Amino acid sequence: MFDLIRFHSRLNPELPGLVAFDSSARELSYADIARRVDAVTHRLAQCAIAPGLRIGINCHDRLLHIIAVLALSRTGDATFVFASDGLFKPGSIDVLVTDKAVGNGDRPMVVVLDAQATAVPMPERAVADRGGNTTWLFNGIALEGEVLRARIAQRSTAKAAGGATRWLCAADIRTELGLSAVIECLWSGGLAILSNGTFSQDVLPIRLYEADHLLVDGEHAADYLNGFDKANGMSARLRSAVIVGACPEISAAERMKRFISPDTVLHLDLPETGTFAACSYWQIGKPRHYWPLPGVELCLVANGQVPDANAPAHVAIRSDGALRSRDGASILS
Repeated sequence: MFDLIRFHSRLNPELPGLVAFDSSARELSYADIARRVDAVTHRLAQCAIAPGLRIGINCHDRLLHIIAVLALSRTGDATFVFASDGLFKPGSIDVLVTDKAVGNGDRPMVVVLDAQATAVPMPERAVADRGGNTTWLFNGIALEGEVLRARIAQRSTAKAAGGATRWLCAADIRTELGLSAVIECLWSGGLAILSNGTFSQDVLPIRLYEADHLLVDGEHAADYLNGFDKANGMSARLRSAVIVGACPEISAAERMKRFISPDTVLHLDLPETGTFAACSYWQIGKPRHYWPLPGVELCLVANGQVPDANAPAHVAIRSDGALRSRDGASILS
């Protein structure tokens, strides 16, 4: 996960890569990200984290959380476990990587990261990314490492990102969608601005960075946009917005199109398949038309056969971003 980010840290070391607005604006350049990832990698090596472990990741500092994910992605054989509430069921993980000390008790081994310690420049050294079979487990949905990378590339294709743009990411970074959005942005040499929770809280500070695009989870779009109104004089100067989800609330989609971005794009993004369809330039009050992404095949099936018109059926999806069974099949219905 770190290779392309390392490339950008050498090519444009001072380019800003991550921004979070907490009590104050905190910005990490690509050089900062690389140094901190190396520092956390060194810290993890000291803790003798062995291959084959289930590693839960939950840092309260959002920038440190992303740094920890990038460092852990270099460890090789492992299962990385995420929970949107930050809680892990007993017995579900072997190691907890966090930035907050917790009582051990019946808990697994705990590795506590210090945000200040990771800011200390580390002597540059060659740290080889250990190849292996990695699994990413998001709220019980497992993705093989190669599938997660394919899904990130698929989303980038869908959004026609591909360039160094600035994305305001209004999605929880502990979810696959939020983490994918940040990694995708860093891979393209862009700037990932982490949301404060509501658009009205985001819109004033992001003027410092003039975000180009907004990405918000369709499930939470209505709550995110609540309270924002064009009459309050705030503007994000967004070029486009993306609502990602299988069933974005129509009122939230219309609100975004009316007040924030007329070029709102809607993505169908299912946990089981990744982004497989997108809609653009839709008009309020008219049906939305989606099209599948290049390299994705969709068909209707019923009992293994193409059904008659209007008959009940399943949507079968073949895609590099779809879950794969242990025998390598990539069809999911």
